[in-house]
Amino acid sequence: MVKNEQGGGDSQTVTLRVPLPSRVMQDLVALAELYHATPEQMVASWAQTHVENLMAGLTPSGAQPQQQPSREPPSASAS
Repeated sequence: MVKNEQGGGDSQTVTLRVPLPSRVMQDLVALAELYHATPEQMVASWAQTHVENLMAGLTPSGAQPQQQPSREPPSASAS
């Protein structure tokens, strides 16, 4: 679910509600404690980074995508 944030926040900010299994949420809370952040800050940071990388034509982790092999048949001149 996505909704525009109302109130004193950034007018360009939206809220995204994502259901997570309880074990994933527990792990996320533990990671957030290690990084002195909230789970929401961790997820927002990851999402922003991954979307920016994908929009730049990179993989979510920021690497150059591997080139897919061509599916064109071999040329007839190779006889």
